[in-house]
Amino acid sequence: MKKPPCYPQYVVLLILWQEGPSSISRIGELAALNSNTLTPLVKRLESLGHVTRLRSKEDERKVMVHLTARGTSLREECECIPQALYSSIQYPQKNLVAIKTALGPFIQYLRRQE
Repeated sequence: MKKPPCYPQYVVLLILWQEGPSSISRIGELAALNSNTLTPLVKRLESLGHVTRLRSKEDERKVMVHLTARGTSLREECECIPQALYSSIQYPQKNLVAIKTALGPFIQYLRRQE
């Protein structure tokens, strides 16, 4: 396997694999990243040939991010990452899932307070 993407890049790729083409603002919302962090990250993914950025035809202010064939093919190579993370943490997977489930509503609450 080639060197995997760094974690924030991986998160953006996960979003695109799950959601399909998405706006920068939607990716930022799902990844909890500000545009000043996300834009250089997406540019890096684009320079690596994993994504393309295109202006929306409906609203030219909106930039849509699309996976390339290369970005799509990374999905298979990255399938081992979640298990590798679980193994490196050495904490029961069911407990991690419970923590994630509990944190979801709390994170949404915090976002509404901004």
